[in-house]
Amino acid sequence: MAKVRLAEAARIAGIARSTLYEKYINTGKLTVETEERDGKEHRVIDTAELHRVFGNNLHLSDADNSLDVRGIRTRNTEDVRENNTLQATVEVLQEQLRAAQERERAHQDRERWYQGQLESLAGSIKLLEHRGAADPPVAPPPTVDTALVEAERIKVAELEAQLAAERSRGFFSRLFNR
Repeated sequence: MAKVRLAEAARIAGIARSTLYEKYINTGKLTVETEERDGKEHRVIDTAELHRVFGNNLHLSDADNSLDVRGIRTRNTEDVRENNTLQATVEVLQEQLRAAQERERAHQDRERWYQGQLESLAGSIKLLEHRGAADPPVAPPPTVDTALVEAERIKVAELEAQLAAERSRGFFSRLFNR
């Protein structure tokens, strides 16, 4: 059964705590155990011991409620911790899912863009192939008169000589054209 502290046991039995010590614990009628809670040792009595010594004259309705509340509080605290841990895990996983979905959308957009580029290039290739078949053959470039080219080279050489002569003149002679 449940174990209660000495003050709670006295209240359940309907007697003072000092009476519980004097008449029952010190005489050996009640067995007291030591239990560790919250890092401290507490003296507790099993409710079965209280039933054995006091019979049915116990005030258990309030005690049972308080025992249940303590048990519920302990379980509730553990549940809250576990719930907080699980909630944090869920939030992390949801964020990872959102990031993965965003990457997937970006991938799909990129895929659509590439597909459009491929379709555009395929259309361009078809147009080029169609034009190549419809266009007449290109005529070879016309022949150039070599005498005309040689005359132009001579003119360029004369102009370069004039430019070199102009550069060799001094600054003031070029400025005042002397």
